Amino acid sequence: MNMDKEEETKLLKEAVRMWGTEAQLWMLIEESGELIKAVCKMHRASSDKHTAAVAFLDELVDVSVMIDQWKLEVGEERFNRARDLKMKRLKEKLFVYSEAHRTKPEMPWPMHFDLKEFM
Repeated sequence: MNMDKEEETKLLKEAVRMWGTEAQLWMLIEESGELIKAVCKMHRASSDKHTAAVAFLDELVDVSVMIDQWKLEVGEERFNRARDLKMKRLKEKLFVYSEAHRTKPEMPWPMHFDLKEFM
């Protein structure tokens, strides 16, 4: 079911109106925790990588929906300004790192996997 932006916005606002901002904040916390758990399971997956990847994607989408609700609550313009600032900082960090090391950063723990391998 593909919704247009206006229909999606109405639905997200209705969810906040129906359950309230406090409940939706707790839901964001819950969904974020489930995403963390799914990432950990992908990290550990040895045999059933497909199931782990499907669970990861499902939880990623749940968190994305909650973030979309909160973008509306804080205001998309304000959210986007804050996001732009974070992206600028990331760009600066990558430049500084690449200038210092001239290599790709290594992960501090064995999280080296290609998500395509899981799908």
